[in-house]
Amino acid sequence: MAYPYINIAVLDGVRERLAAGDAVVLLDMKAETILFANGAGARLCGFDNPVDITGLDADLGASAKRQIEALDVSRGPASLALRLTDGFSSRIETVSVARVFLPDGKPACMLSQPAKGGIANAIEGLASDGSHAAILDGSGTIIAASDDFASLGIPPADLTVLAAHVSGESDRMVKRLIRTGRKVHPAGIGRICDEPEQHLLLVIEDRTEIAEPEEVP
Repeated sequence: MAYPYINIAVLDGVRERLAAGDAVVLLDMKAETILFANGAGARLCGFDNPVDITGLDADLGASAKRQIEALDVSRGPASLALRLTDGFSSRIETVSVARVFLPDGKPACMLSQPAKGGIANAIEGLASDGSHAAILDGSGTIIAASDDFASLGIPPADLTVLAAHVSGESDRMVKRLIRTGRKVHPAGIGRICDEPEQHLLLVIEDRTEIAEPEEVP
């Protein structure tokens, strides 16, 4: 089952690593299938783009899978020197391995590793044709954003309202439509850090304009 990026990003255990700027990868418990990755996490597994790899074979190699499966993470995260293969070569990566629980309650294996870039790593690679991403602070001010985010023309006041709404949500997430001029864009915002408040905003651009109502004679 594929889960929306934002639904995974707000999970206990995952959001803390995203807020810290870590490389993050979620695998099924057999370490065979990629369930989620941010940009740095995708690179850790040998991929360029986190958007297109959900559901793909993790291709970690038999040795790495055995290492992960043999690790006891029932009492908390554990550090592991993982041998990853890349074609005919291999490399050793030290990662933290933890168990997290998906939105449907199923367990998953999370690999994480410190990475450069800070919280902006949470949106790296998410922007594509028609998709935009940003990190907002508690007041709705943009901390980081994908290159064309400003082209959406979302008023700052609307970002402030979104940040205020998600601040009080027990499930840490709000999904709604954002109107800019004559366009309406589906959006989701998730609270990934409480102190200080930081929110992940994802917007799908709708390029269909709403027709103006006809004047009544």
